[in-house]
This record gives sequence, structure tokens and C-alpha cells, in this order.
Amino acid sequence: IHELCHLIHHDHTQKFIDLQTKEMKDWEKWKMKLEKLLA
Repeated sequence: IHELCHLIHHDHTQKFIDLQTKEMKDWEKWKMKLEKLLA
């Protein structure tokens, strides 16, 4: 979802975050799981 959102918003502005949240409401949970796994 993150990379697909970059097709519309090329940076990490609030508009990007809003779109990402609209498409995947729990993206922050998955981000934390991924960061923990890769640490």
C-alpha cells in the first residue's frame, strides 16, 4: 500500500499519510511489526 500511495503522492506529507490510512486503516500496526521483525 505504501508504495502504491507514492504513485499519487511522491513524499510523506500529510496527504500521503491520509491516503495510506484511508486504504489501510491499521498500517501503523503493520509498520511496527515489520520494524520489530527487521530489528
